[in-house]
Amino acid sequence: MNPFNPYRKDDPVGFWTIAGAVCLGILAAHAVELIVAAATARLTIQWAAIELEKNTRQGEAEARERARQIAARAEQQRQEAIASQAAAAKADQERRLAEAQKEAAWKQFYKRDPACDNNPNTETFTRCANEHVRAKTQFEGTYRP
Repeated sequence: MNPFNPYRKDDPVGFWTIAGAVCLGILAAHAVELIVAAATARLTIQWAAIELEKNTRQGEAEARERARQIAARAEQQRQEAIASQAAAAKADQERRLAEAQKEAAWKQFYKRDPACDNNPNTETFTRCANEHVRAKTQFEGTYRP
């Protein structure tokens, strides 16, 4: 007891001491909460950056694969076009060769009457035309390449 004030208690822990301790506890709790929130935010941002980089690499890899497939298809189409052109050129060459052989065979098969040359009269011209048609029909029926 205090000798000067008999009604005052000598309580070392008073209201303001407890209130101050509670305030300090609350401040400490908020500080810890802010530290945890900052750490969580930092980790979230790092995770997002890693995911973004992973997705970017994956997207780039997919884009490269698509570009490679497109290039491969274009090359295949180019090769097919070259092969088609070569086949068409070969077929055309074979057709022309066959036509030339047929023409040579025709020239060997049919010899025109010399009387049909030099602007013949109508009767001779008709006879020559009929002879040519008969020979051509016979040749077409018998010609084998």
